[in-house]
Amino acid sequence: METIVDDIILEVNKSMDGNKVESNILGENIAPLLSSPFESLPSAQNACRDLRRDCYSYIHLCNSTDYGEYIRNSCNLSCGMC
Repeated sequence: METIVDDIILEVNKSMDGNKVESNILGENIAPLLSSPFESLPSAQNACRDLRRDCYSYIHLCNSTDYGEYIRNSCNLSCGMC
């Protein structure tokens, strides 16, 4: 079963005019990076950071019944959610 990594390495190999040493080294170096599971990367929801630059001006709305959920999701660092 071919993967996207196999397809990329195959294309790189073709573009190197059969230079097996370089293409093999390139494949060995790139393949582990491309095949890493995306789940290991932090998602925006899990990262402790503000998604907006102006969160400081909305801190007073962190506990608002109308806007609190949106503000806490957008400004979780400023609202003290993490």
